[in-house]
Amino acid sequence: VAVAYAHGIPWDPWVVNADGSGLHRVAETGADEPSVGWSPDARQLFVYSGTGSFVVEAQNGELTPLSFVKGYGPIVWLSSAT
Repeated sequence: VAVAYAHGIPWDPWVVNADGSGLHRVAETGADEPSVGWSPDARQLFVYSGTGSFVVEAQNGELTPLSFVKGYGPIVWLSSAT
């Protein structure tokens, strides 16, 4: 039997230019109420959700699933540089 999630609809991260042009989906994650944070170098996104998390390559949408990291709430991706 497959797991059924009933918390909310699945969401995907999208980006758009400040002027409203260039709208496109970065990746298909199907995340439940995700919070999204940019990496300090703006090359990756961290998607944190109740059904798991992902690191997404912003350029090509390649996903690295982090199913062991899940939850709800705000996030921020901090630089390790001091």
